[in-house]
Amino acid sequence: MTHKPWSIKHFDSTSARSWLVTVSLYLITATATIHLTSDGRDIATIWPANAILLALLLADDKPRWLPILAAGFFGNVAANMLTRGTLAAPLLFSVANLIEIVIATQLIGPARAKPACWARLTLRCVSSLQRD
Repeated sequence: MTHKPWSIKHFDSTSARSWLVTVSLYLITATATIHLTSDGRDIATIWPANAILLALLLADDKPRWLPILAAGFFGNVAANMLTRGTLAAPLLFSVANLIEIVIATQLIGPARAKPACWARLTLRCVSSLQRD
């Protein structure tokens, strides 16, 4: 089976369901994170919602960038609107998060096929924790 590049023409009912599930997961995770880690005006101290999009992009050999990032953008704006009530900040937060996801995907993607790389990284992280 050959993989066709994604376009709006490929947006069938399965794609629509996947997009809605992605938006919902991101929205729920982002809203909960903002509510639990900040007072609604500050930046949340952790942001696990980006991990959802990162995992979706890394899970596929040829990820569908446009629908996944669009779902993240929409979920992020909606979560920030619900918790903060303004439009300017949510748009900026959403763009910043998408840039972060793209950078992480580009850095982590090639290393997926190299288990030794992950083992070294894990050992370095663990050893740095033990120094304190």
